[in-house]
Amino acid sequence: MKIEKISYQKAFVIGPYLQDRVGVEIALEEGDSMEGVLDCAKKYIENWHKTAHPDLSATNTGLSQEPVTIQMEKPSTENRIAMLAADILSCTELKVLESYKLMVKSSEYLQATYDQQYKKLTEE
Repeated sequence: MKIEKISYQKAFVIGPYLQDRVGVEIALEEGDSMEGVLDCAKKYIENWHKTAHPDLSATNTGLSQEPVTIQMEKPSTENRIAMLAADILSCTELKVLESYKLMVKSSEYLQATYDQQYKKLTEE
């Protein structure tokens, strides 16, 4: 078996759901060892990454600081019902409206809103 080229690829995490996928292909010359060429390719890719993204931490997590914690207040039951009713009334297709069928059973108001929109869409 004769190996003429060596390729090396690595994916670096540069942020949440973001990666740099970098690779290099090196032609073997007479007298080169595969291990030496692979080591060279790896060092080349690592150095490129350090130069291209000097702000990333050494652990390669893609995060240079602690993640931000977002705190939100849970909407009150009245607000959730009002938002759900508005969603129901915005339905223009029967198939979409029917996706709310089980959710509305918890509230007479929501059931009445659902029935009203269902009637409107079936009469059209």
